[in-house]
Amino acid sequence: MLPVGKYTVYVVPKNSKLKYHQKTVTIRNGKTQELMVDKFYSRNALFGLNITATPKNARIRVMNIKPKYRYGMKLPHRNDGYDIEISRRGYKTIREVVYLNSENQHFHYN
Repeated sequence: MLPVGKYTVYVVPKNSKLKYHQKTVTIRNGKTQELMVDKFYSRNALFGLNITATPKNARIRVMNIKPKYRYGMKLPHRNDGYDIEISRRGYKTIREVVYLNSENQHFHYN
């Protein structure tokens, strides 16, 4: 059993073409800590980001990358996700973090 404290845990796949995962875990006195890790994805795996919004002419931006958003743009999986902003004059602005992977590639906002 580890002493109380903060630890950085690295989970490394056997296949060197896959990304490792890094998590911070805090061990508290007398507590067990379950560690969940994301699926492993190839370092060069890209997923299409597809966002549809109502109204159709809403402005869609990905705030934490430099390229401008375009429907179907290919992006790698990120553990911290993609910060999406959807706005249109006269409507409430939506800001959300989305996570791309083999199951999540299409997002719709009203």
